Amino acid sequence: VGRTARMENAGHALLMLDPTEEAMVQKLEDKNIPIAEININPEKVQCSLPQFQGPLAKSIELQEKAEKAYKAYARAVYLRADKEVFQTEKLNLEEFAKSMGLVSIPHLKFRKVTPGDLLNRRENSELEQLRAEIREERGQRV
Repeated sequence: VGRTARMENAGHALLMLDPTEEAMVQKLEDKNIPIAEININPEKVQCSLPQFQGPLAKSIELQEKAEKAYKAYARAVYLRADKEVFQTEKLNLEEFAKSMGLVSIPHLKFRKVTPGDLLNRRENSELEQLRAEIREERGQRV
């Protein structure tokens, strides 16, 4: 949310929060910033993902931009001082990557990698599945 009011005039803004950032609502209300929740009719929601997955798959440049945007968002959340609101470890980064049309989760240097992250990152990768099968076969022959 950027600056929406100038010279003592009122302004309006649309703020979309991840469920992990819900504490932000109380912080804004504590500063006398009025908040009105907008409920979205689930029957009207349409998935726009297929509309940009195709072009993204065909363009390395778009893939790189999507990955850069993903990393910039994750880094911005990570660097925020208010850890009550901005908790990188609670973000569903796998779903966020998918929502941007990314096939795999980009590596984040600042984030600790857990075994669960590695499994999530690799579980959809055919190459990794093939490697696992080869390792199993080698282990059985030894």
